[in-house]
Order: sequence, then C-alpha cells, then structure tokens
Amino acid sequence: MKKVSVTKIEINISARVSISIFHATFPVNGARRGCHVPVMAAIVLSAGIHLPTGIPLSPVQEALTIFAPKHRLGERWDVPSRGKNLKERAMIQMKPRKLMHRRAFLKVSSTTAGAIAVSSQLSERAAGQSVDESSTFRRPKTILPVPTPSPQFQQVEAGVPDTQLTREAAGLLREFSTPVLINHSHRVFFWANEMGRQTGQKFDAELLFICAAFHDLGLVKKFSSDTDRFEVDSANAVRQFLEHHGVPSARIQTAWDAIALHTTPGIAAYKPLEVELLYNGVALDSLGVGYETFPAEVRTKVVTQFPRVNFKQQIAEAFFHGFEHKPETTVYTCNEDICSHFIRNYKHSNFYDQVQNSPFQNSPV
Repeated sequence: MKKVSVTKIEINISARVSISIFHATFPVNGARRGCHVPVMAAIVLSAGIHLPTGIPLSPVQEALTIFAPKHRLGERWDVPSRGKNLKERAMIQMKPRKLMHRRAFLKVSSTTAGAIAVSSQLSERAAGQSVDESSTFRRPKTILPVPTPSPQFQQVEAGVPDTQLTREAAGLLREFSTPVLINHSHRVFFWANEMGRQTGQKFDAELLFICAAFHDLGLVKKFSSDTDRFEVDSANAVRQFLEHHGVPSARIQTAWDAIALHTTPGIAAYKPLEVELLYNGVALDSLGVGYETFPAEVRTKVVTQFPRVNFKQQIAEAFFHGFEHKPETTVYTCNEDICSHFIRNYKHSNFYDQVQNSPFQNSPV
C-alpha cells in the first residue's frame, strides 16, 4: 500500500489561537520511483475565535475542516491511499467534504499569514464574535480581569430580574464594591426601571440592572486603570463580563455606552432607551433631578430598602478616592469639581483660556 506522509507544526499565538502548518508529500502515478509532490498549508485552529472583518474567510473556513486540533507538534500521520489517483485519494481522506486543490492550500497559507500580519491580537479583537459579526470595540491598553463572583454573593434583591447574568453582576457588586455604592447602584436601577415603565416602551430590564451594578465599579481599585476615566473603566468591565457570557455585540455596545456616558449630559436621549434610563436614574439618585415628579411611594419604598445613610458626603468621597490617583482624567467633566473640592490648590481647567493660549497664531488678514 502506498502512503501519504503529512507533518504538522503548531505555533501557539495566544491561549485561544494557534497556527498549524502542514507539509504533505504525495506519490505521483507514472513518475519515477520515489517522486513526490509537496503541498503546504497554514491554518488557524482556535476555540471559537474568528478572523477580523475584512480578511477573506472562505479559504480559511475550508481549511478549518481538514484536521481537528488534537495533534501535537511534529506529529506525523500515514494516510493510506488506494486507487488510480493516489494524490486525489489522499486529499479526499484528509478532507471528506470537499476536494481541495494544491492551489487552494497555498491560497489558505497566504491568506492566513496575511491575517496574522494584520492583527497579532485577533483572539482578543474577535472573541465571542461570529464570522459574519464584526466588532467595533477598541480594547484598553491594560485589561483588568473581571472575576466570577463567589457563589455566596450571587443573589438578587426582590424586584430585580433573576437571571444568571444579574446574579453574577449583583455578586460582583457585593463582593468587590462598598456599601454606599451597593445601595446607590440598586437605587439607580429601581429609579431607572420605574422611569422605563412610565414610558410605556419596551426596554431590557436585565441589561439595565447589569448597567446599574457596573456603572461605578471603575471607582473601585480592582477595576480602576491608571489612565482612563472611571466611567470608561466601568464600561470596559461590563463589556468583558458580557463577552464572557456570549452576549450579542449590540447589547454589549448599549451597556458600554450607558455606563461610559452616565455622567455626560446631552447625549443619552439620542441613544437606546436603556442608555437614557441609566443616565436619568443616576441623575435622580446623585443630584435629585426629577425628584418632584417621581412617584413618592416608589421613593419611600426604595430608600427604605436601600438607605441613603450620609450618602451625600460618602458618594463625594467615593468619587474622589476612585480617581485621586489620576485627576487628569476628570478634566472638563463634572468629576473635576470633586478634585477641586478635595485637592488643595487644585487649578480647575478652563476651556476658554486653553483656546486663547493655543500655540497656533492667527493667520494674517
């Protein structure tokens, strides 16, 4: 029996992605003894990871069916081949669904090499995305891992949607946050949920609670970066959390926007409803915006369940301790007022002065 010899070399790019390079030699009918035809291919074998948008996928998708990612570095196989065309037999046995010509192999090799050259971080950029679902997310320079909370913290309060996602979000809040932020985040959800009910429109209550639970986690040291606004740290944490659970990109983007924009006026009203609801819930609990028109019975019930003990002073201190190591991230935001209050001789930024002091000179008339 004539045999086809195949050698595989596997290169690990990351924990999720590896490149497998195959070299196969096929005996050719009618050629002199010992004559073989070499074929090489490089394919990406990954755990649910796909190439970024813009890279031709069809050859790679074909190549992914050739071998299962169970072989090890340098392992060799002897594929038995019978019949008149031994090369074709070998190809069919290696890939039962479709005959792949040598040129297709070579095309796969060049396509995959190009994909790796385009992005050495394809696993991070494409994690959780399907082949035809592009992601516009831009990753932070330093990713702060979001752990799974301990089981004893994974429980939700009455009135909160009871799902695996909300239980874990509540668990993270309880395990890693502070009492003032825990109560604040729950009140924000109940204010926002009631506002959503009053609109008469459909909204995602599960996602709304997750946003409320995460919106201030960027103030907590475990989730606080050295260079980003605390709102962005919180938004990046919720994105990581939702991606881990395979939540679709559209819902993730809504959550990211809601949290990143929850201190920024004038934008949320033109975003998905959940974004506006979170913003208004935060504004009511922190600043009292809408207090007079909010149902008094709901206010009483929620504040009884989640008290505002010395809240005004404690929330200001929580803000400051969340970004005192990076006050520059508060410039031109409401958070700069916190820095101005707590930091002695803090010089508040002035947009007008910066415009006037720009190094550019006026052009002559």
